[in-house]
Parts: sequence; C-alpha cells; structure tokens
Amino acid sequence: MYGKKKTVTKDLITSIAIIIMTITLLILAVTGISIFLGKGNYAIFKLHRIVAGVFFVASIIHIYIRRDKLSKLFRDFISIIKTGDIGRRHTKDIIFSPLAKFPLEELCCLYRVNINDALIALEKKGIENIRTSDSLESIALIYDKDPLELFEVIIDKKV
Repeated sequence: MYGKKKTVTKDLITSIAIIIMTITLLILAVTGISIFLGKGNYAIFKLHRIVAGVFFVASIIHIYIRRDKLSKLFRDFISIIKTGDIGRRHTKDIIFSPLAKFPLEELCCLYRVNINDALIALEKKGIENIRTSDSLESIALIYDKDPLELFEVIIDKKV
C-alpha cells in the first residue's frame, strides 16, 4: 500500500509542476512579447524575471521527480542513435507493459492457461513461492527476470 501512496503523491506533484510550468510559460510569452515590442516597463521586466525563476524551479522539481523516466528515455535515445533503428525490443515493451501489471491468476484466465501448470512451469525456471495475486512485473523484479520472458514461459504451457 505504501508504494501506491508514494506513486499517487509523485503523480500529484508532477501534475502540479506541469500546471505551474504551463501557466508560467504563458506569462513569460506575454511579458516577453511586451518587452520585445518596447511596451514593457521595469515592473513587467521584473515580473518576467520572477516568473522565469518560478518556471526554472518547477522544471527542476519535475525533472527530479521523473528522473527514472528521463533516464530511460535518454538511454533509449542513445540506443537509437547508436544502432540506427528502434528495434523490436521497444515495440514489445510498449505492447506488453500493460499485461505485466495483471495478477498472475487473471493473466492465466485471460489466456486460458491452467494456473497450476503455469506455477509448475515457473518453478522449473527457478521461480518459487509466488502467489497467484502477484503480477508478472513484481515477480520479475524479485527474481531479476524480464516480465516478457516469464509471460512466454506461461504461454508455452498452453501450447
């Protein structure tokens, strides 16, 4: 439950930071145009600088909170530059990521796989003591595996 509350707080702070950045960007645009056209005075210039500072602080907070996603985005960008193409790995991740959050029981039911057969198949791969309420994502984190690899093990039991 603690992890869920932490995520909600993170999402709330991120949303507030984005709203603040949007409002400040609009104010910066209006004051900047006013200064550019020569209609600005010292008060508008001072407002422009203060709002720029608020925008900078909100940006830093937003980047700090979303640093994991930014790090992954940066790694993917470097990977694309080095290899020259996106590759299938990224496409599979995008398609499969929602399924990894389902509990094991629901996933087996969805793909019409016997839950006991799936548990036996996972045990053969060294994954033991799991509950049917665990998601593939949480199991993969515990056993340092790829959720897609676990999914393939489960689906192979159906065939």
